[in-house]
Amino acid sequence: MLIVTAVTVAGCATPPRVQRLADSATRPDGDPVHDCILSTMRTQFGVFAMKSGLASDDRIAQGLVGSLPEGAVRRQREAEGLLWKQAHDATAVAQNHLAWCVRTTRVAVDSPRNLRACLQAVEAADLFVLAHIDGRSREVALEAARARYLGFLTDNALTLLSTQVYALTGENDDYRFRMTRFGQCLATP
Repeated sequence: MLIVTAVTVAGCATPPRVQRLADSATRPDGDPVHDCILSTMRTQFGVFAMKSGLASDDRIAQGLVGSLPEGAVRRQREAEGLLWKQAHDATAVAQNHLAWCVRTTRVAVDSPRNLRACLQAVEAADLFVLAHIDGRSREVALEAARARYLGFLTDNALTLLSTQVYALTGENDDYRFRMTRFGQCLATP
């Protein structure tokens, strides 16, 4: 009887611990969910940059696929290209990419209700990063951001965001800033 009880207890499946997506944004490189978020930030920025450069839908879809060999990643990127062609929404592509990538990790994570809004907030940062890289002044970038995001973000929030982004000195700083901002946004109820 004791052996049966021990086998029964040992055989019980405990539910997986659910990781907070917000916490994963600031984990070190190498953490699978963190790496998915980083890949999502890069995907969203790439789509946003191509769209801002007036790339055609086909060019954006091809940019997502690049020279990937046949396989699951290529199929996912092709699906993201189709999603772009249908929705013309960099945030939707990013959200789709994140969901797919996290599924491949087999790590249980929560599904924050504000995920889309947080990805959109990162897109506003992308606008400033791209403008800064292109050598446009902060004031010109701020006017473009107001035209696009005012209402979603306040003028004060856009001004602060522009100041923060223009103070960054390198690409790694840009991504670290966006990852931190994304995690903070997700952690906000």
